[in-house]
Formats: sequence, structure tokens, C-alpha cells
Amino acid sequence: MLNQTYFEMADVPASASRTWIPLRENSDVDLDTPADLISASVFTGVATLAVYAGQSENAGRLDWSDLNLQPHRAHVWTDGYHPADIYLDNRFEEPLGINLVIDQDLEGAADGVWHLHSDVVLALRLSRDGDTWFRPEEGWVEVIRLIREDDRPVRLEIRAEFLADYLAARSMTLYLSSYHERIVVTPSAPTFSWPEEGFALEKGRDTHEGRIATQRNLGVPGEGFRIAGALWRTEWFEPGDFSPRVRGDPDPIPSLSRPAREATACRLTGCSEVSTGCISSRVWPAICCATAAAGCAGPAPRRACSALPRPRCISASTPRG
Repeated sequence: MLNQTYFEMADVPASASRTWIPLRENSDVDLDTPADLISASVFTGVATLAVYAGQSENAGRLDWSDLNLQPHRAHVWTDGYHPADIYLDNRFEEPLGINLVIDQDLEGAADGVWHLHSDVVLALRLSRDGDTWFRPEEGWVEVIRLIREDDRPVRLEIRAEFLADYLAARSMTLYLSSYHERIVVTPSAPTFSWPEEGFALEKGRDTHEGRIATQRNLGVPGEGFRIAGALWRTEWFEPGDFSPRVRGDPDPIPSLSRPAREATACRLTGCSEVSTGCISSRVWPAICCATAAAGCAGPAPRRACSALPRPRCISASTPRG
């Protein structure tokens, strides 16, 4: 942990390359530290915007100072009413896109309430059970999940293939703005090769910074040195080439052979093994992501596996011919 590269944060993976894409994240974690360190913490913040076709150039100018974790509000301006889900910036004449997660600030409450946009739920035909949204048409596969810590929402994420489908149907692209921070407090100053004023690097759409300061200079009681690394990043998640769920495009997977179809299913879902139940050409890739031992091609929180339609759920011993 106490090395220079840890704070330069070159190892932070791109959000847009993951199997699960964060639509919003506000995570602040205190880490367990060894005896030679005083404290350590990690913060991750992600805000997103589904950008209208033709607005990518303008949206690409937004950074963390524009698109961040501020709560959303409806406004009445001189030109009329503006709903909370529409993203407006007074530098541009037209709205740039929509907020797929709306953060409602409640007066007197420490934490806001996160609302998943109802259009996502209706377009993908999802059913909510607790903090998880399932798709009944695909064996109740898990599509969206809200993760909490101490009952506080910290991350709302969607499976990448479903997001790509939704964006393709709406001719939109997802823009992600994020801020990452790593802080460690030590009793003595580290021996880094940074300049006295700190570390700074601009690389593509990333901005890296690193600083070392005494607790006293920061106005914090106690002795010690505060080492902080920060990363500001903006990135794009592109829509899919087709939209079988929302727009009803033909499914390209049935045209493949069974081994190729199963390999494609694994690639799209990020799983390592395909269920033995994936014998139907009409089964979507997400259903196929299960271990062979399970025998069921997807979670079924409301119905037993055996109650699902036969092409979607068979026992591991059933012949595949």
C-alpha cells in the first residue's frame, strides 16, 4: 500500500470495460491498516449520463465539476418546467441527455434516495425484488442491482449487455464521469520521487494527481503525514450493434453453431462456464451464464428452477441432443 505507484492510480480499471457497469457510485471505505500506518481510505464516485444522439461532442466537454454526485432536482426557470431526469447545461441550448439514476435529496436525511429511471425498467421489462431487478422473460436473470452499506446506497449497476441493448434502441451513448481517491496517513514522510509540489499527469481522458502534506498543515489534529492520490476520469460506454430485447432486432446468436453460441454467451456475460441447460437457440446470452453443476440457466427468485420452460432450464443429466 505504501508505494508510489499505489497513489499514482494507473491500476484503476475503466468502468466501461466491466461486465457490470456502474450507473452511479458513492463509496467511501476505511481500510484495515498494518501497525506502521495510522489510517487508510479509498473513495470512488461515479456519475453517468445517457447522451442523446448528436450531443456527444457537447457532453464530452463535461468533467467531474459538471457531472458528479450532486443530487438531482426539478426546476422551474423562465422558459418553463424542467424535469429532474433531463440533464441541462446553460452552456448549451439543448438538453444533453437523461439521468438513468435520479438521486433525491431528502431534507433532514443523511443520505439521499436513488431512483432507477422507470423507462429502463419498462423497456427491459424488469421485475424488482428488494434491491435487484430481474428479467422474467430470460429465466429471471439478474439485470440491475443496488448495493448498500449500512443501508446507504453506494452503487447501482447494470449488466453490460442489457445496457448496450437499451442504449442501441434509444440511439444513445453512456457518458461516465468518475473521481477516485486513495489516502494513507503515516507517522513519517514517504521517500517518493515526486516533485515537492506533488505528482501530476494528464493522460487521455484521465487526470492523475498526488500530494504529500503534514496533518498540521492541513489543520488536522495530531502528528503524521497525509499521502493522497487522486484520479479524475471521463469515458464512454457505447451502445450495442443490435437491440433484441427493447427494439426487437433479430438475435444474431442462433445463426452460430452451438459451441460458438456458448462461447459468445460467455464473452458477453463475462462468465467462465455455460450451463448445460443452454440448448435452445432462443435462449439469450445472460441466461447461459451458470455453472454446469447448477443445471439451471438463471436465477429464479419467484419460481423454482424446475418450473421454468423446458428450453431454459433442464437438469444436468438431460441429454443435449
